[in-house]
Amino acid sequence: MSDPGQAPAGSGPPKGQPERLGKYEIVERLGQGGMGTVYKARDTIMGRWVAVKLLAPFLAEADCLLIDGTFWTEDELVRLGISAKRARDMGHLPQSGPGGMIDVLKPLKAGRKILIHINNTNPILDEDSAERRALDAAAIEVAYDGMEIEL
Repeated sequence: MSDPGQAPAGSGPPKGQPERLGKYEIVERLGQGGMGTVYKARDTIMGRWVAVKLLAPFLAEADCLLIDGTFWTEDELVRLGISAKRARDMGHLPQSGPGGMIDVLKPLKAGRKILIHINNTNPILDEDSAERRALDAAAIEVAYDGMEIEL
C-alpha cells in the first residue's frame, strides 16, 4: 500500500519536499526503498543529471553511521594525475565542497559518524592535516584498522 503523502514515481517533488537541495534542483521522484527516497535532479554546478537520495528518517536517529569516505575532493584523482575520472563519476560523494559528505551528514544526529573505505590519496589519512581537522570539527570520525565500535 502506498503512502498517500508520497508522490508516485515519475511525478514532481512530493508536497512538502524541497524543490532544491543545495546545488541540486529536484525534478521528479524515481523511487523509494528502505534506506530513503531517490529523486532525479539537476546538478546546477556541474550541469548534469544526477540521482539524489534523501535518507530515511530513521538514519537521522541512528546511533552509528558507517559512511563511504573514499575521496576528500571531487577532482582528487584528476589533480594527482592518477585518473581522468572524478569522484562522482565513480559513484562516490566527496567529503568536501558544496553538497559533499560533510554537508550531507551535518543535519544527522547520529551518535557516531564514521568514514570507511578511504582511498590512499585522501588527505584525511594524515591525522595532522587541515582536512582531518575539518572532519574533527564536524564530529566525523575516520575508521582505522582494528577499530572497535561500542554502542
